[in-house]
Amino acid sequence: MPCNSEYMNPTAKEKMLQETARLLIFVLDELDEAVPEQVRQAAENPYCSLDLVPTLCARIRGMSGDEMTEIVYNGYNRTSRQLADWWETHEKADMARLGTEKYTAEIIMRWVQVTGTAWPSGHQQQKINHKHIMDFAKSLLDNPPVKP
Repeated sequence: MPCNSEYMNPTAKEKMLQETARLLIFVLDELDEAVPEQVRQAAENPYCSLDLVPTLCARIRGMSGDEMTEIVYNGYNRTSRQLADWWETHEKADMARLGTEKYTAEIIMRWVQVTGTAWPSGHQQQKINHKHIMDFAKSLLDNPPVKP
């Protein structure tokens, strides 16, 4: 009897990638566009490793207002509601990531202004006096960077 992996459950990431493939198929079908075979295979594979998130995002961002209403925000279609939930969750994550990146950039700019040196690399950070970093962090509490 050959070995198999039927006893293994897909990870959360694999499930998310499979769901993304399913939603991309829905979008392409609604737009009357051909669905590539690799996308179909990804949608059928519970252990999906093909990341189609950028593709689905690009398709949604490229939609007209009418297409958004008919495809993403159609409350009468179950898959459309799932797509809307996926899109809103994805947009929130993008905004949080973007906000964190801007916040981090502001901290680095403040570091450069305060210390007159470039932001230290990981190896250099180990050499810097811990008290100096803590003093800098405390100064940010008194005058925090503006969050986006």
